[in-house]
Parts: sequence; C-alpha cells; structure tokens
Amino acid sequence: MPQMDGRRLAEHLAARVPGIRTLFISGYAADLLAREDGLGEGTELLEKPFSGSALLESVRRLLDRPGGRRS
Repeated sequence: MPQMDGRRLAEHLAARVPGIRTLFISGYAADLLAREDGLGEGTELLEKPFSGSALLESVRRLLDRPGGRRS
C-alpha cells in the first residue's frame, strides 16, 4: 500500500468501526509492529512463515476475545 502501512490502515478502520478486530501478518520482527504503545486492543500478530493451523488459531483467538463488533 503506497499511501500507508497496515498499522495506519488498522487505526483508520478502528476509528470508523469501533471494536473491529485486526490480525497483522508480517515477515518482519514483532517489535516493528509492537512499538512501545503495543498493537492495541483487539489485535493479534502472526509472523511469517506460518502454518494453516497457526492462522486458524490466531483467527479463533481474535474471535473469542470479549467485546468487538458482531455482524
């Protein structure tokens, strides 16, 4: 995305859709996303490479967290 990174996109979406859950997927070290202010509530980080089961587990953890938006 040439205009913004994934973290900034997630911040914009969270402002418009309170309670949205976000799964960051990155090939970079976790500390690039988890700055001093953390990833934020309702977010999870999955580092590449990952297995299909790891992806499913991450999504399940996000969906099982209390709160958040339900359709």
